[in-house]
Amino acid sequence: MNARLISKNRMTEKNILLAAKTVFLRKGLDAATMQDIAAEAGISRTLLHYYHRNKGTLFRAILDNAVGEFIPKVAMLVELDIPLMKKIELLVDGYLSLLLDDPLLPHFLILEIQRDPRVLVQLFRDKRGEFVEVARIKKQIGSELRIAGDTDVTLAHIFTSLYGMLMFPFLAKPALDEVFFNNDPAAFRAFMMERKDCIIAMMRTLLKSMTGASAAARPIVSTQPATTQSASTQPASAQPAATTQPATAARKPARAKTKSVDRKPAVRKSASHKPAVRKLTGRNLAIRKSAARKPARAV
Repeated sequence: MNARLISKNRMTEKNILLAAKTVFLRKGLDAATMQDIAAEAGISRTLLHYYHRNKGTLFRAILDNAVGEFIPKVAMLVELDIPLMKKIELLVDGYLSLLLDDPLLPHFLILEIQRDPRVLVQLFRDKRGEFVEVARIKKQIGSELRIAGDTDVTLAHIFTSLYGMLMFPFLAKPALDEVFFNNDPAAFRAFMMERKDCIIAMMRTLLKSMTGASAAARPIVSTQPATTQSASTQPASAQPAATTQPATAARKPARAKTKSVDRKPAVRKSASHKPAVRKLTGRNLAIRKSAARKPARAV
């Protein structure tokens, strides 16, 4: 009787968590109510409050149930004395199994990251302390990829690439089902199992490219001043051509000014002589007339 009751309670708890996850994704944490969750689960509100007093504790229970069991498995995997690529292969296999059993988990994690990422960080700390495994994996990255110094950025590239390739298909699952898989759940599952090999191959290529980039990045930086100097010499060679154009343009106005200055005084002189010629002509006529009137003297 007790075993049957315990099994029933576990089924009810699982049903409540699934209903709460569905309602939270549909309405968000702030807009969702306990009545909405009870209606989704098909139970009374009184029974829901018996298991969870409010939606805050229910929300934390969903997170704890979703990632709480997998965090210790990841920590154990990191502690194994195996190559980095082998650890990534095991991570891909483990996460795909988890996500295929709970396709709504990526949606819920993204919702929580947007709302308050500190909740997830605190959950990790509650399960594994102060991230001792992170320091260990960073040391292994520096050793295998031959990266001197801090490897925080390298680890961020690996983390975002791995989890992005794993979780995005589940975030886009409604569109993928409609466009590519004709809403067939078996087709999506087969696609993800096939994608596992693709993810592992792309992660292997990423590690190789990052190993090469760490060694090739230094000469690239040292050649930048040389390119800037060559770029600075180009304006110097272009300066004579630019200075000759204003010089030729400046000569033309000088010629125009000299011609215009020479012509104006010539015009003024000719204009000033004309009245003098006219007056002189009038006097000569008068003298000639008066001389013609006087009689000639006898000799």
